[in-house]
Parts: sequence; C-alpha cells; structure tokens
Amino acid sequence: MFEQQVRWRVRALPGVTIRDGVRVRGLRRGRGDRWWVDLSEGEVVDADLVIDATGRTSRLPVWLTELGVGPVATTTLDVRVGYASRLYDVPPGRLHAAGVVVLQTPERPAGSFVLPVEGERWQVAAIGSGDRRPPRDPEGFETFLADLPDRAVSELARGGTPVTDVAVHRQTGNRRHHVERLRDWPAGLLVLGDALCAFNPVYGQGVTVAAMEAVALRKALRRGLRGG
Repeated sequence: MFEQQVRWRVRALPGVTIRDGVRVRGLRRGRGDRWWVDLSEGEVVDADLVIDATGRTSRLPVWLTELGVGPVATTTLDVRVGYASRLYDVPPGRLHAAGVVVLQTPERPAGSFVLPVEGERWQVAAIGSGDRRPPRDPEGFETFLADLPDRAVSELARGGTPVTDVAVHRQTGNRRHHVERLRDWPAGLLVLGDALCAFNPVYGQGVTVAAMEAVALRKALRRGLRGG
C-alpha cells in the first residue's frame, strides 16, 4: 500500500513518465557529459542525469567496470536474518490487540509479528537468524510458528484462513557501496536507495534513508545542473 501511494503521487507530477516492463541492459557515455541508457528492446534513451535506484540487485557495478570505473569498495554486515510471511483472513474479534510481536533473543533466535494490513487482512511474519531462518513451505511455516515461546501467533494463524503463499525474504544484510571514494566517478550519474546503501528492511531504515536522499536530490536540482 505504501509503494502504491508513492507511485500515485509520482505519476501526478508534471513531466513524469513511468514505463512498465522495461529492462535496462547497459549504460554508455554519450556526447560530452551526457549518457546513453540501452534498453532491452533496443531503444536508447539520451539523458543529462542518470539515477540508479534499482535496489540491492543493481547492475551498476558491472556497468561501471565496463566503463573503466572502479571497482567500488563495499562494506557488508550480514547476521543472516530471514523472514517468511503470509496473509490471512481472520474472523472479526478474534484478535483484540493492535498486533502481536514475539521478539528474538540470543537464547532463542526465532520470533514473529502479526500486523493488520489493507483489505482487512493480517500479515503473519516469522523471523529467524542463521540456521533458524523460517522456511518457505506452508507446513514448515506453521511448525515454525508453533515452536515460538508464545502461542498467540500460532493460534491466530490456525484460526484464520491463509489467502497467499508463504513469501520468503533473506537478502537482509546491511551493505554500503562506497562510491564516494572513487576519484574517477563520472559526471551526471547518481545512486540512491538500496543500490547505494541497503539495510535490514524490517526497521524501515532503508525507505527512510531513500526518502532523505530524494529530498536532498530535489534541493540540489532546484539549483540546476552544474558541471560535474
């Protein structure tokens, strides 16, 4: 819902075009400080400024190597936290709290949280570290919940109706690409969001930092593009 709201706001901005189903396959220097962005269907987009906001799976390090820039030093801190989540329809009145949180501890590296989401449904999420990361299969997911020190989450899941498959997310390591250290960084190219610095997503740090980066970019662009 959050991402959809952002998309609606961005689409309403003047001069903004959103193109779906388009894959970028390369990045080249054009004339002067301009860029050519190669798309998978063969089209080339000419740009004064290119911003990579493609997240953790960004291909920019590869493209920079092809341009003779880099390599980019990276700092990574990964404690191997994993999440699995599933949406449930829960009968009204079955849960009287605003949500349920079962925290991980050093002695028991497994936890869970249950939160209301759009559509009057509940998101049931399992959290684990290392070898205790929750599985993808429904039976294993339910067993994981049943093994938690508090039965509230497992009982709620058993009393509800699952409406989705189990979704798993394990790319949670904190990672920063130190592009600021490159002396040969090309003009007209910026990196924002997880493509620059990625966090464990559960705390909301990543989306907060990305929003702050976007505000800083907006302030800079109001002064106009300058050399470099």
